[in-house]
Amino acid sequence: MTEEGRRTPRIETDATLDYIGANVLLEHRIENLSHGGLSLCCGSPEPVGTIVDLTLNFPDFQESIDVEARVAWVKEEPKRSMGLKFVGLSSEHTAILDRYLLERAARMSS
Repeated sequence: MTEEGRRTPRIETDATLDYIGANVLLEHRIENLSHGGLSLCCGSPEPVGTIVDLTLNFPDFQESIDVEARVAWVKEEPKRSMGLKFVGLSSEHTAILDRYLLERAARMSS
C-alpha cells in the first residue's frame, strides 16, 4: 500500500518487538510503525490473515504494550518482510502508542 493510501503515516522507529510464531523474535527491530500497524523483516513470514501476539517495546519510555495483530501482507523480495495490522488495541495501549509516535515524529522533523 502506498503512503498516500494509508489512513495513518508510518514512521521510522527505534521500537522493538517480541514475537513468537514461525520464528521466535526477541527485541527484534521494527522497520516502521503507525497507529494502525507495523512492518518488520523476518526470515519466515506468517501467512496472510494469521493472528499473532506481540509485545511492542518502547525504549525511550521504558514501556511495553501487548497487542494482537493480523498479518496484512507478506513480501519475499527484495527482503522477506510482513505487515501487521493491530487488532483491538486497548485505550491505555493506544495512548502509549500515540505518545510514542508523536514524540518520534517531532524528533524526525527537527
